[in-house]
Amino acid sequence: MNHVSTNYHNGTCFQIKPLSGPIEGGTLVTIEGSNLGLKEEDVRGKISIGDTPCELIQYEVSVRIVCRTGRSDGETVAPVFVGNEAGTTESVVHFTYKVR
Repeated sequence: MNHVSTNYHNGTCFQIKPLSGPIEGGTLVTIEGSNLGLKEEDVRGKISIGDTPCELIQYEVSVRIVCRTGRSDGETVAPVFVGNEAGTTESVVHFTYKVR
């Protein structure tokens, strides 16, 4: 399994794993870091990979999110976005949607 450290543009370190999944969606992506929201409602509906929504599955206050990728229109490489009350943060590393 790929495991890469990166930064939010505001300097908060976090990890995304795995770094790729099929275009059909359904991949569980773990996002770890800090300042990811004070409560689950802060981030629900505000997680995406590029323009593709990522459904919140699990949330640990401010430090860990697990989401399920949605279906992509095709192969693409895109940053992960996490929104909360403070705004939206974009990952430096990108998630890759691949054709199996």
